[in-house]
Formats: sequence, C-alpha cells, structure tokens
Amino acid sequence: MEINGIIPVSSHKLKVMYIMAEYDPVNNIYIDVEKEMIINPLKSALVVIDIWEQKWLNNMTINFINPLIKDLHGYGVKIIYSPSQKKQNKNLFILDEAITFYNIEIMDEFLYNHKIETLLYVGSDTYYCLLDKPNGIISYRLRDYSKRMKIFVFDEGVTSLTKETKETSISLLKKNNVGIIKAGNFSYKLIYPKVTEINPLENTVDKIGWGKNFVVIFKNQFKNDDLNNFENLLIEKNINFCVVKDKNLYYKNGKLSYNYEFIDLLIKLEIRNIYYCGYYLNNEILLSNFGITQLYIKKRYSGLFDLPMIYIINDLSYIIQSASIEPDIEKAVIINHCRGGVKNILSSTLLKELSQGVSESISTRLEHKKYYILFKDLNSNIKTAIVRSLKLNNIRLRHAKIIFVLFFLIIFFLILIIFKI
Repeated sequence: MEINGIIPVSSHKLKVMYIMAEYDPVNNIYIDVEKEMIINPLKSALVVIDIWEQKWLNNMTINFINPLIKDLHGYGVKIIYSPSQKKQNKNLFILDEAITFYNIEIMDEFLYNHKIETLLYVGSDTYYCLLDKPNGIISYRLRDYSKRMKIFVFDEGVTSLTKETKETSISLLKKNNVGIIKAGNFSYKLIYPKVTEINPLENTVDKIGWGKNFVVIFKNQFKNDDLNNFENLLIEKNINFCVVKDKNLYYKNGKLSYNYEFIDLLIKLEIRNIYYCGYYLNNEILLSNFGITQLYIKKRYSGLFDLPMIYIINDLSYIIQSASIEPDIEKAVIINHCRGGVKNILSSTLLKELSQGVSESISTRLEHKKYYILFKDLNSNIKTAIVRSLKLNNIRLRHAKIIFVLFFLIIFFLILIIFKI
C-alpha cells in the first residue's frame, strides 16, 4: 500500500511528513504545523502496542496496521510487538522476523543494539497504553536519557475507548514533540466502545483520604489572583505545598529538577494524597517530570505502591487552548478519564477538609494506617514470591492467571477475617 505520510527517497532514506503543535505566544494557543523529516529506515522501529482481541480493534488492524507492518518491513524498518496483559488480536499480522516484548518487558536493549534512532507507534489505547505502558511513549522517554529519539504516531493506526480521549491524547502528543503522521488515504470505520463523560463536575468528590497531604502548584508567567489567593491560604493554614515553574520544583528552600528527586521527596514526607493545580492541566500537570502520568507510571510499573492518591483541583486547573480540540472537551476528558483512579476536587472543598483535618479521628487513622502497612507488606511479599516462582519455572505471567486469582482470593478472605465482615 502507499502511505501518504511516508515517502521512500532512497534505500536508506524515508521522508516523513507529520504534524506537531507549536506555541503561539501572541494568542496563547498551540497551532498545528506541517513538517518533514528524513529518517533512516534501517535505524527505525515500528512499535505495535496492545492490539488486543477486541472486536472494536479489528477494522484498524486489518485495514491499516497489517499493511503498514508489511510495507515498513519492506523498507527495512524493525517491527516490535509489545502486548501486555491480554491476548493479541487474531487478525494482527505477526511477522516472523519481528521481536515481541510481553507484559512489562522493556525494549531498550534491543533499540540500543540495533542503533534505533526513530520510533513509529501504532496501537491502543492512545490515551492510556500508548502513553504509559513500559514501551509506551512517556515511559520510554523516562528512560531515554539522551533525549535524541525521534518519535512519531500514525493517526490512522491508533485508537481509544472514546473519540474524545483519542483527540485529547493526539493533542497532548503534538504539544510534546511527537509527530503525528496522517496517512489520509484510508477509509475504514473506527469503533469507539465507550462514551466520554463531558461534565467536568460529574465525578467531583467532597472528601479527602486519610494521611499526609501535599499540594503541587504549577505556575507560569501569567498572574492569577485565584491561584495566588489559594497559595496564601495554604501558607496561612500551614498546609504543605510546592511550586513548579520553568521545569523545576521548589519546596521550602530546595529546588528539584528530576522525577526521581520528586518521588524521593514524596516517600520521605510519607505523602498519602497529592493535589495538582495551575498551568496547564493538558500539558505540564499531566506530562511533566512532576506530573500525574509519570507518578502513575512509578506506582504501577516500578512497584512504588505507597505513592500518594492523585487529585486534580478542578477549578484551579487551567487548559492551554489547542487549535485542534475544544478546551472544555479536553478538560472534561482529563478530569473524568485520567488513568489510575485520579479524583478531582474543588479548591473550597479541599481547603475546608484540610482545615478540619481528615474527617476520621486520629485513632481511626492510625488503625487504618496499621492495616495499610500490613496489607502493603503482605502484598509485596506474596507478589515477590509469585514472580520468583514463575521465573524459576520459566512460566510467563500470561500463563499464570490461576495463581493471581488465588492471590486475590487470599487477600479477600484476610480482609473478611480481620474486619470480621
């Protein structure tokens, strides 16, 4: 097939035509800009993320991804399959010469050994797996210390649970140095199995959890009286907070520049609840070193399960406008469909809760913390034992579902016994 966004120039050169979003400071908006780049196909790889055995993925798999795999392989591009958790779609073309990384296996050594300079992505879900799975874009960038990898996404080769979550994720990627390739010559129907919740207040909570709290305020050059008043109230009420500005985090008299420093700080302070606000929810708050997505990645894939519950302060989290999507829709998607059980709360509710202290008594909180530590240690020990056993017996995680079912049953019965339900 012919790919409109990829044009062969010579045996070692492909012209990539793509779109990125660039900031217009005059109008305070991101606008789409068409660009071109020459890449070496022999130093490029197509990464196929989570094409699961789901009917709603069939059209895209058959009509776009399969022909793309064959064509790019013909140009010399390496093919990487990266399925996690579930069985790959039976319609997906599996190339014999390709390599597969299952579950949380990472592709870094393969990329290094083959001197890969360009990654091309297709798969599902654009808003979740494509971003945060171990071989997804944001997760890989966490490990790419050189920051030289060129990354592109095929618009026709990715999809999401809803139309709006796909549009939001594409908008996020374009703002963050990921090129979007539009093939444009394919007419197949994408099926979106769910509906976006477009009311940003639909899931707003009126309570906070137990434990220590920490507020993260993202600032820029704009003056905002509401945000400044909120910060002053935090100071007045002696509530722990930090400020992120110009890619650095400022806490008390210290300055942090890296994600691992932020994680260490949260662990040291024993933070149980973290609250995000400021500029911009659809960029820095979600994707920066100190943002929501990287915190989620550390919680899920690095075993740091005691990192805090994440909240977005709804009324004090602002959207930078993009030409390709309505800001109200983008905010609703992030507020209501963010990965990892992220909650949202109004600033007035948060201040009230923080002023009163957590609604539970100190003794109740200590009791909950005791059980939390018990289950955390139990969970860690059992999971470690299971993984070690699987490795010793050369059993893949996908073949061990029965073990995990038993594990969760054990935890369930322990809860029943302890709480005498």
